[in-house]
Amino acid sequence: MNLKLILLIAVSTMTTLAAMECGPEFSQRHAFRSAILVFRGKVVKIEDVGVPPLEYVGGGKVPMQPATDSGEPKLATFEVEQVWKGRTVVKIKMFGFMHPPEGDGYRFQLGNDYVVYSTMKVNPGWEPLDRLREGYPVYDVGMCPLRIRTDVANESRLLGNGKVVTSKSR
Repeated sequence: MNLKLILLIAVSTMTTLAAMECGPEFSQRHAFRSAILVFRGKVVKIEDVGVPPLEYVGGGKVPMQPATDSGEPKLATFEVEQVWKGRTVVKIKMFGFMHPPEGDGYRFQLGNDYVVYSTMKVNPGWEPLDRLREGYPVYDVGMCPLRIRTDVANESRLLGNGKVVTSKSR
């Protein structure tokens, strides 16, 4: 388990380094090309992932730094309404930090609709996150999010026709 935590931190750090140049916002076209998942959905649940604030990693006993917010990282569950890119499912979970050490992070609000672009799927194997998966795919927001929009009507218009997830498929 500790090795998986190290890998998650390493991947997050690489994402941070790559994303430090993201500036205020990617264009919609660039964000779409870079994303592996683009969807519209409503946040129906927000959970604390529950990472211990201090943990020793491997045999070297390197202390992990505590999160900047006791409730970090978060896992937001979305009821998916429309998908433009990626796998079409009824629920998706988004993992992320609200206050990462670098980058901007993102704070989703319960009940709000968003169009979300994600560049990375989080694979199983990290217990704090695995216990919250509930069988749904988990994607990473990233330290500097690619593109997350609250003006869903306008963003949906820019994206054009996507696959609508109907209530019958829920």
